[in-house]
Amino acid sequence: MGFTHCDSGRALAENWKLDEDIAQVIAHHHCIDETESSHGLVALVHLCDLLCRMRNLGYGYYERTKADLVFDPAWGVLQQEHRDLDGVDLVRFTFELDDALGAIQDAVSSIFTAGAALSG
Repeated sequence: MGFTHCDSGRALAENWKLDEDIAQVIAHHHCIDETESSHGLVALVHLCDLLCRMRNLGYGYYERTKADLVFDPAWGVLQQEHRDLDGVDLVRFTFELDDALGAIQDAVSSIFTAGAALSG
């Protein structure tokens, strides 16, 4: 259709007069180098989105995604803004994320179920 969910999300954020930081996250969570502000927040959402896609938590289609979080530009942005992240073991973190996957899926399902009930 000529536009991405980031483009349509940015348009909605502007129409709904959401805070500019939120609009930046919506518009640039797939291309963090293009953000004008809120670099850390955009980087955080980018990594969260990537982790969800890596663990097949996307909703709507299957996506085979492989990534090295250490070399992802978003991790570099977060490390620059938060020096206390330098010692984080990302391999251990992803294993711990796998251990929590069931609880995460349950939480996401309850959100979507509640949203469907409200709109229905």
